[in-house]
Amino acid sequence: MLFSLEPGGVHAFAYASGSSTTATILRALHPNARVVRVNDVYVARSAIPAAL
Repeated sequence: MLFSLEPGGVHAFAYASGSSTTATILRALHPNARVVRVNDVYVARSAIPAAL
């Protein structure tokens, strides 16, 4: 099982897209929660073709 890859893991979730993952996480936060993010999440998307 996927959760067994982490020490002490009990549950695991898999999502089909980053958008669904983001939506799920944001819905789980309380109204005054703060979110820390990076500006360029998809660095590999531009770096991989350049390397080829």
